[in-house]
This record gives sequence, C-alpha cells and structure tokens, in this order.
Amino acid sequence: RYEPRSSTPTLASAMDVGAPSNFERLSFLFGGDVAAARAVMTSATVGDDDIRGAIRDLFDRWGYVADPHSAVGYLGARGNHNKTHAPTVVMATAHPAKFREVVEPALGREVALPASLADRLVQPSLVVAAGPTLAALAGVLATLDSSPATGKITAT
Repeated sequence: RYEPRSSTPTLASAMDVGAPSNFERLSFLFGGDVAAARAVMTSATVGDDDIRGAIRDLFDRWGYVADPHSAVGYLGARGNHNKTHAPTVVMATAHPAKFREVVEPALGREVALPASLADRLVQPSLVVAAGPTLAALAGVLATLDSSPATGKITAT
C-alpha cells in the first residue's frame, strides 16, 4: 500500500523522498496492477552504515569510487531480494565528487573534482524568471547563447 510520508534525511538524499513522483509513473506503466509490478520489481531498505560500507566495498573490490545513490543501487542489485539473481548492471547517477562529504570519509581518501565540474562551480549563476508557459520558456531560451567551444551559457 502506498502511503506518502515526510522525507527522511539519509546519506543518499534522492532515496529519502517520502512521496516520490516516480511512483505515479510506475503505477501508470503497470496500469495500476500492483501484482504485475511486484512480479518484476523489488525494494530494499538500507541505512547510512550500509551505504558507507557499499562505497568502501566497491572501492576495495574494483577500485570504483561510487556516489551514495549508486551504492544503494549496488546494494539492491546484490541483495537477497534480487529475484532473478541474473547479472545486473548498476548505473551511476552522479559523480562521487558531488558527495565528497559522504564518500571521502567512507574511503579515507580525497575524491578529485573533475575539471569540468570545477570549471562550472566558479561560473556565475544565471537566474531568469519566466512564466509557466511554453511561450515564456521559449522566450527565455531565445535570449541565451550557448557556446559549443566553452559550453558556457550567457544571457544576451
């Protein structure tokens, strides 16, 4: 039974959502048939210590530095609730440098910030107010110039 609730802060913030928007998408995908969804989907609960341990395990086993969300996916894929026990691909959702405050203590080492991310962090933010219509969005986009050479977006 789906019961929306308040979010619970954890090391994997995207997993904390108490009323996920994806629930409606999944419900639609399965035509509201809970049994059909359960036949191919599983869930798992992991805590912060599990996340830290998975980050460390991935690094110790394969030299891979995972972000907290990917660590949760890894735990889900290798757990007993994996119904098929077939080979599984876990796709990373974010660069671990975005979560250095979690990853670095779990590994006991610094996580390098990629140059592309470091460059973005020193760029000024651009905030443009727009109305809630397609025409308003098109108007804002028409005033922006994106340079393929630098990847920078500037207002004109």
